[in-house]
Amino acid sequence: MSIGEKVQGKQPDSPLEIEDLVELVCGMSRFLRVLTHADAFRSSGISLAEWAALNLLASEGSGSVHQLGRTVGLGGPMAEQLVQTLAAGGFVSAPGEGREREVTLTELGQSELERINAALEAQLTQKMANKGLIVAAANRLVSRHLIRGLRGARTGKMGREGEK
Repeated sequence: MSIGEKVQGKQPDSPLEIEDLVELVCGMSRFLRVLTHADAFRSSGISLAEWAALNLLASEGSGSVHQLGRTVGLGGPMAEQLVQTLAAGGFVSAPGEGREREVTLTELGQSELERINAALEAQLTQKMANKGLIVAAANRLVSRHLIRGLRGARTGKMGREGEK
């Protein structure tokens, strides 16, 4: 039975196993490959990590080089390079030096981000209309573990022991 069948409710009480997690990770990997090669990114020259950083700045207002890098999964030198690339394109302002300096989104960065997000939404809505299994599988996996944890908290046992 595929994870899709489990997620769609054909066997709601069947536990997600390691194979299900592998299928979820593979599906996410395929999704990220589609996202990385999206026309919106190719036309802008902005990478997936740079886009994530711009979105973070748009929602948070500002952040340090260190915070941005940590949030998008990049270490010190790579985070610095990401900020330098975005600053060179005029998408962010990051005066000064060092990993703790403040990075803010510029007007150009905001408008480019809005353009990319709109293009991504249109492209992904079209491509992924019938592919909600990745999101549903992730939700089921998280829910299953939350339920296990809650059951374990009530019985004083965690993990699979708490399910019984």
